[in-house]
Amino acid sequence: MTLFRAVIENFNIIPKVRMTQGSKWSKQAKRYLENQTALAWEMKKLCPAGFCIDYPVELSFIIHRPNRRRVDTDNCLKSIQDALQQARIIKDDYLIQGYGKSRLWYDGKARVVIELRRLS
Repeated sequence: MTLFRAVIENFNIIPKVRMTQGSKWSKQAKRYLENQTALAWEMKKLCPAGFCIDYPVELSFIIHRPNRRRVDTDNCLKSIQDALQQARIIKDDYLIQGYGKSRLWYDGKARVVIELRRLS
């Protein structure tokens, strides 16, 4: 059963970058943090008020990229997990205990599809 599904059009996800306390203010890190906040707001718009998951779930995602630039799927996953927690859709990202399909498509579109399913 799908608990949460978000299809966000015209959104180009920026993969997570390594950050220390000092490098958090670098241009690359600021760009990532702004993108994460924007993704969290887009997901929050699609979520009912007061919705917060506090039990184990499975995460599936599909990312459509507008260009052929290589990105690391793992860093895209981390970005999505951080945004889900920032949007308060899940209480903590440790609750994501399973992963379904995860795909990167290079089809000239900028789109993110995210699904959360309850683990039994």
